[in-house]
Amino acid sequence: MRKALQYTELIIIGSVLLTLSGCTWNPFGEEEISSGYREISGNVQLNDGSNPDGIYVWLEGFNAGTYTDGTGQFSLTLPQSGSSGLSGVYKLYCYVANYELDYAQVVIQDGEFAYSRGDINKEGKLALPKVLRRFLRIETSVNPASVSQNYAENIGVTVTLTATFDSATVIVPKSIGGSLGAVLIKKIGSQDVYTHEFSPLSSMDYHVLVGRQQPQVIGMIFNMLLKPLPRGDYEVIPYLLMAHESIP
Repeated sequence: MRKALQYTELIIIGSVLLTLSGCTWNPFGEEEISSGYREISGNVQLNDGSNPDGIYVWLEGFNAGTYTDGTGQFSLTLPQSGSSGLSGVYKLYCYVANYELDYAQVVIQDGEFAYSRGDINKEGKLALPKVLRRFLRIETSVNPASVSQNYAENIGVTVTLTATFDSATVIVPKSIGGSLGAVLIKKIGSQDVYTHEFSPLSSMDYHVLVGRQQPQVIGMIFNMLLKPLPRGDYEVIPYLLMAHESIP
């Protein structure tokens, strides 16, 4: 999934987009309901063993969302504003781009989480880890693997898309002639992200149908003349959108 590039001063790593989600179903039980709690937590994993860091978890109907850490753990707090007095059964969604969307059910009673109800146990945690199934494999390579800080030549990015159990449609924004339209270059160990676009003025979307027996390969080239990168280690993430199942 990820290919390390051996560079002299600047390391660019081909990176795969991940998708994660965490939730489980635990039938309504008979345990005593504990009220007065506004926080729940849980664990989300990926079925292929990929790193579950950064899976997005959000609660429908509320301005409440968070991300999993490197072990798949998350905690989410019900906001004070807009939740007072509300009661009902809500979906707690888990999302990563190339994994199936999944959710858990949580019960809110008078503006607070009701523990021991839905998929939440008496400790305010998901009863079981949620395991998301990957439907698309994304493999990214970068050539050359290592460049100097003042490198002026083109750098090539190649992305191979393979469906894992059924066909999938991938949308390539800002594409020209079916090329990859843009890449995000993230400095490892920081929040610094740089973008490179193949054709900045393009507004076209290219749709790619990917099958298990029909991998699709797309690519682009960029250079660092207009956007030089500071010295460091980087990962290259292709800018792709999934034609996903309906997302609330």
